[in-house]
Amino acid sequence: MLWAACGINRPESGKLTVPSAINAQDIQVFVVRKDGAYLYLPKENQLKPVSKADLRSAVAGRQAFAATAPVSLVLVSDHSKFGNLPAAAASRMGAVDCGYVSQNICLICTALGLNTVPRATMDTDALKKALGLGEQYDLIMNSQIGYPKE
Repeated sequence: MLWAACGINRPESGKLTVPSAINAQDIQVFVVRKDGAYLYLPKENQLKPVSKADLRSAVAGRQAFAATAPVSLVLVSDHSKFGNLPAAAASRMGAVDCGYVSQNICLICTALGLNTVPRATMDTDALKKALGLGEQYDLIMNSQIGYPKE
């Protein structure tokens, strides 16, 4: 699922499964589960632990139902990857890049028979602190993932 979201599908060039404005590859995907939070590393196709806390309620924000999902993916744009572009341009490009990743998550969930809900609501301040993210990071979207109810 993570590889489909934004993994490397052309190892010779390091390009991703999704387009990226000026090939900045600014989107980072954090996996949030009951047992902690992890950063997806596309080059290694691995997860790096970043927190042992259950951050699902912070991802859920005002929508408590989202805290019950077994997995949430948090999509973050690192605006520093855009170099010296004006902040408004970096924000716009990050949002577009995030949309590509979100679409891939929706497609792979459909292919695997999973449910997902793309959302923008979350406690960004709490998540930034818990994930150790600085001001250049913009938490844009999250997706809850689970099995359909029977």
